[in-house]
Amino acid sequence: MYLGKVIGTVVSTVKVPNLTGSKLLIVEKINQDLTAKKQTEIAVDTVMQYLKETGSQMKVIFNVYKDMDLTIYRELLNRN
Repeated sequence: MYLGKVIGTVVSTVKVPNLTGSKLLIVEKINQDLTAKKQTEIAVDTVMQYLKETGSQMKVIFNVYKDMDLTIYRELLNRN
Protein backbone atom coordinates (compact mmCIF):
# COMPACT_ATOMS: atom_id res chain seq x y z
CA MET A 1 0.00 0.00 0.00
CA TYR A 2 1.17 3.52 -0.76
CA LEU A 3 0.16 6.87 0.69
CA GLY A 4 -0.77 9.51 -1.84
CA LYS A 5 -1.86 13.12 -2.11
CA VAL A 6 -4.25 14.28 -4.83
CA ILE A 7 -2.51 17.11 -6.68
CA GLY A 8 -4.86 17.58 -9.61
CA THR A 9 -7.42 16.17 -11.99
CA VAL A 10 -7.24 14.89 -15.55
CA VAL A 11 -9.45 16.37 -18.25
CA SER A 12 -9.96 14.49 -21.49
CA THR A 13 -12.09 15.14 -24.55
CA VAL A 14 -12.17 11.43 -25.38
CA LYS A 15 -12.36 8.63 -22.82
CA VAL A 16 -12.21 4.88 -22.98
CA PRO A 17 -15.85 3.74 -22.79
CA ASN A 18 -15.21 1.88 -19.53
CA LEU A 19 -14.09 5.14 -17.89
CA THR A 20 -17.11 7.22 -18.81
CA GLY A 21 -18.43 8.85 -15.65
CA SER A 22 -15.19 8.21 -13.76
CA LYS A 23 -13.16 11.03 -12.24
CA LEU A 24 -9.46 10.77 -13.04
CA LEU A 25 -7.06 12.16 -10.45
CA ILE A 26 -3.34 12.92 -10.42
CA VAL A 27 -1.85 11.45 -7.25
CA GLU A 28 1.64 12.09 -5.88
CA LYS A 29 3.20 9.33 -3.80
CA ILE A 30 4.17 10.53 -0.31
CA ASN A 31 6.02 9.23 2.75
CA GLN A 32 4.47 8.51 6.13
CA ASP A 33 5.51 12.00 7.24
CA LEU A 34 3.47 13.33 4.26
CA THR A 35 6.50 14.53 2.23
CA ALA A 36 6.85 13.71 -1.44
CA LYS A 37 9.56 11.36 -2.61
CA LYS A 38 8.96 11.63 -6.33
CA GLN A 39 12.31 13.24 -7.19
CA THR A 40 14.24 10.66 -5.19
CA GLU A 41 12.42 7.78 -6.87
CA ILE A 42 13.16 9.23 -10.31
CA ALA A 43 16.87 9.57 -9.48
CA VAL A 44 17.20 6.07 -8.04
CA ASP A 45 15.10 4.39 -10.74
CA THR A 46 17.03 6.13 -13.53
CA VAL A 47 20.43 5.13 -12.16
CA MET A 48 19.36 1.55 -11.41
CA GLN A 49 17.89 1.16 -14.91
CA TYR A 50 21.08 2.50 -16.48
CA LEU A 51 23.26 0.10 -14.49
CA LYS A 52 20.98 -2.81 -15.40
CA GLU A 53 20.82 -1.98 -19.12
CA THR A 54 24.55 -1.37 -19.54
CA GLY A 55 25.86 -3.99 -17.13
CA SER A 56 28.04 -1.27 -15.67
CA GLN A 57 29.79 -1.97 -12.38
CA MET A 58 30.36 1.72 -11.66
CA LYS A 59 29.87 2.88 -8.08
CA VAL A 60 27.18 5.56 -7.77
CA ILE A 61 27.09 7.94 -4.83
CA PHE A 62 23.98 10.00 -4.03
CA ASN A 63 24.87 13.16 -2.11
CA VAL A 64 22.16 14.21 0.37
CA TYR A 65 22.03 17.02 2.91
CA LYS A 66 19.13 16.09 5.17
CA ASP A 67 18.68 13.04 7.40
CA MET A 68 15.18 12.59 5.96
CA ASP A 69 16.61 12.45 2.43
CA LEU A 70 19.20 9.88 3.54
CA THR A 71 16.42 7.72 4.98
CA ILE A 72 14.41 7.94 1.74
CA TYR A 73 17.41 7.03 -0.44
CA ARG A 74 18.34 4.09 1.78
CA GLU A 75 14.76 2.82 1.70
CA LEU A 76 14.61 3.02 -2.09
CA LEU A 77 18.05 1.52 -2.66
CA ASN A 78 17.36 -1.40 -0.32
CA ARG A 79 14.25 -2.41 -2.27
CA ASN A 80 16.36 -3.10 -5.38
